[in-house]
Amino acid sequence: MGDGRAHLRWFIVDDGLRGMGMGKMLIQKAMAFCDENAFAETHLWTLQGLEPARRLYESNGFVLVDEYRGDQWGTEIVEQKFVRLLH
Repeated sequence: MGDGRAHLRWFIVDDGLRGMGMGKMLIQKAMAFCDENAFAETHLWTLQGLEPARRLYESNGFVLVDEYRGDQWGTEIVEQKFVRLLH
């Protein structure tokens, strides 16, 4: 993104690996990378209703900052923007 911001895109774990701690490990590694490289902010977008993902993001310091309705996925859905500030 530039300006000291990182953008985490397409954070998706294969169905067969869900519930095994893979998502937790991946996001912790990604956040360690962001911290080591002093990104002031890390942004990610997700879809409303993905509660396990939201809990994972929030447990790693992300805060919901924006929501908006979109239809780029072929049906109307609420997209959410989360931001994590450098600790």
